[in-house]
Amino acid sequence: MNTRLKELNKEVEKLKSDISSIEELMSDEPLITMAEELHSGLCRSNHDDGCSWYYESWEKPAYSKKRYLEMAKRVDRALREHGVGNRAMLISQLSEIMK
Repeated sequence: MNTRLKELNKEVEKLKSDISSIEELMSDEPLITMAEELHSGLCRSNHDDGCSWYYESWEKPAYSKKRYLEMAKRVDRALREHGVGNRAMLISQLSEIMK
């Protein structure tokens, strides 16, 4: 009985972890959309063997998706800090973010 209870507790903890991961991914959904747009507009790599974008998933993002997601987060941060009204500052920030 004690063993079964321990097994069930492990399963509950695993499910909680899975739910947490899904919730985190869902909260990044607008940023994922922005990352996809950034990749679409900025990536100049060969997509046969130079860019891993289409070989990665959002459930387990690797280099390419992580890179563009980080860009999206930096754009989001710049927009929150400087607002869209300060166009010159935003353009300056974007040029730094895109490096």
